Amino acid sequence: MSELNPVPVTAYDAPRAKVGDARSVKVNVPENTTIEAGKFYYLDGFLGAAFQSVTTGAGETAEVVLNIELAEFETDQINTTDDFTIGTPIYWDNDNKRFTETATTVFAGIVTAEKDDNNVIWFILRPWVVSAEVAAVAVAAQAAAEAAQGQVEDYLVGTHGEPVFEVSGEAADTARIVTVTLKDAAGNDVEQICAVRVWLSDVVGEGETAAAPANGFAAPDSEALGEILETITANKQFIMLTEIDEGASKFNLELDEQTANKTWYLNVEWQGYVYSSEAIELKAAE
Repeated sequence: MSELNPVPVTAYDAPRAKVGDARSVKVNVPENTTIEAGKFYYLDGFLGAAFQSVTTGAGETAEVVLNIELAEFETDQINTTDDFTIGTPIYWDNDNKRFTETATTVFAGIVTAEKDDNNVIWFILRPWVVSAEVAAVAVAAQAAAEAAQGQVEDYLVGTHGEPVFEVSGEAADTARIVTVTLKDAAGNDVEQICAVRVWLSDVVGEGETAAAPANGFAAPDSEALGEILETITANKQFIMLTEIDEGASKFNLELDEQTANKTWYLNVEWQGYVYSSEAIELKAAE
C-alpha cells in the first residue's frame, strides 16, 4: 500500500471575468408596455429581439431578455415605404417601433435580403449597441462632417475649373468665333465677372503664335461677349473681362484669316491654370 503524503496547496482569489457570450442581455420593461416574443425592441440602450412575451400595467415594471448577438435576423417590423435593398444601412425608429432607412440615433445593421412581397427583410444586427446619448454624439459628428464638406463645396465655387470652348463654323471658313464659358471647380458656371489672359498659339498650350490672323483677332462685330481690358500683343494676346450671359461668365473672340490656310489654338489662363481650345482651322478666301 502506497503512502499518502500531503501536498502543499496555495489558494488565490481571482477576480470575476467572463460571465456570458454577449449574445443576450436582460433589460427593464417600463410600465404599460407589451413585449411580444420574437419582435425587436430598444430598451435600456440595447436593440434586440425579445426571447419572451411580457406585459406590464400601470406602476408595474418587469425584465425581459433581448437577443443582441451578431447574427442574421428576419423581420417584418419595417417602414414598408422604404426600399430595403441589399446592403442598405438601416436604423431603429423607436417612435414607431420599426426599422427604417432614415437615419436615427440608433444604427441597427445592414440589409442582407431585400424586402419581399410580404414586407419581410433579412438583416445583420449590429454586433454592439450604442446608447442614444453616445449615438447622438456620432450623429452630431456626422452633421459636422457634412457641414465641413459643404464649406469645402462653397470654397470650390469661384475657384478654377476647366473652361468650356465653343468654336463656331467649319474649317472651310475664313473667320471663326470662339466662345469661352468659365467654370468653377465643381463644374458649375461661374456667375461673376472675371479677368482672364488669352492668347493664340501655334501649338496647344504653348506661347504666342508667330503670326496672328491676317485680318484680325478681336471681338466679333456682332453679339460680342466681354471686352478686351488690355492688349498685351496686338492680335495675339489680351487680358479679357468677361460678362454675364444667361447666368454664366463668358467672352468671345473672332479669328479672321483671308490669305492662307492656318491653324491656331486659343489658350486661357484661368486663376493660374492654362487651358486650350481644340484646333481652330481657317481656310484662305478663294
